Amino acid sequence: MTRRLRGLLAAALCGLFASPAGAGDGGGVFVGRAADLLQLGAGAFAAVKQRDRPDRAGEGRIEYRSGFTVWHVGPLAGLMVNSNGGVFAYVALYLDIRIGPWTLTPAFGGGYYGKGKGKELGGEAEFHGGLDLGYRLANGHRLGVKVTHVSNGNTQERNPGTESVLLTWSVPLRFD
Repeated sequence: MTRRLRGLLAAALCGLFASPAGAGDGGGVFVGRAADLLQLGAGAFAAVKQRDRPDRAGEGRIEYRSGFTVWHVGPLAGLMVNSNGGVFAYVALYLDIRIGPWTLTPAFGGGYYGKGKGKELGGEAEFHGGLDLGYRLANGHRLGVKVTHVSNGNTQERNPGTESVLLTWSVPLRFD
């Protein structure tokens, strides 16, 4: 995992221990029950170029986040495809941290990776870590940026890992 991404994830995890002192005014509170979200993203796979293999590719991603949470942590499921034929299907746990109109969302989980003609990640079972920063619009939609890291966590002989950077659009789903 790159040093920058580790720093971003560490900062997000620090938010887990932040005091909900501003709960009455909506500042710095965790979102417990919310609408389900469908997130669409487009960006770069293997965004951080490595010397040994220039595997950068276009990436598209769709992610479903359940609004049902326990202790403010909820499940999500996603699918990533890239222009080299790579596919990553994953599940994870996420936490929405609201700060005014902004939402910071760390997530961690795992899934299956098929490389297609793209980057070899050392195996098919991979871990997924991500951090979103989204701006909530008046209609509940979010526009944001997402940074993710996928690797096998040194469970295989090789662990090259990869990072993605995406622009995202999240749409609240209401099933009333």
